[in-house]
Amino acid sequence: MAERPTLLIDVDGVLNPGRHRGAGFTVHQLQPTGWTRTLSVALNPAHGAMLLEFAAANGVELVWATTWVDDANTMIGPVIGLPELPVVPIPMLPRRGPDSVLSIGAWKAQHVAAWAGLQRRFVWLDDEHNVASQLEKRRKAGEVGAHLVIQVSPKSGLRDRHLAKAAQWFAQNGTPASCHDAKEQAGG
Repeated sequence: MAERPTLLIDVDGVLNPGRHRGAGFTVHQLQPTGWTRTLSVALNPAHGAMLLEFAAANGVELVWATTWVDDANTMIGPVIGLPELPVVPIPMLPRRGPDSVLSIGAWKAQHVAAWAGLQRRFVWLDDEHNVASQLEKRRKAGEVGAHLVIQVSPKSGLRDRHLAKAAQWFAQNGTPASCHDAKEQAGG
């Protein structure tokens, strides 16, 4: 039996854009587990409401796919109004050893493919430039099934247009929500 369709959410670059943040963002000083310094993280509570509305309208599950792993639930979710979400286990990229030569996009794609497998359809909101090509290689190798990577600009972060594109993909690739409702939301 196929898993429930999923919207995977990255934090840095997607919910925490670098520049051009616009209204509604506040900066928080957060220290992820294992870090020795704090990070300035700009978050917008409107993103939480957008994501919850999207999930309900499209019948998809929201899942963190970020190197913030469980810290996304304790540090990011509460600030933007998201409940605790499942987490794709993506550890920090090793600085030494055979995996240290991978790009962060290849590293994240490897872990997402292992988590999703062939049965889970998903859309992934991520800012890494090579995540899509890395997942496509894994799809061709038979490691991951139907998916779409929506590259979000790390300068501006998540926008309505990203979720409209995701809704359109889910409508075309089948979700528990009615395709008619999803197409209306996607502007179709």
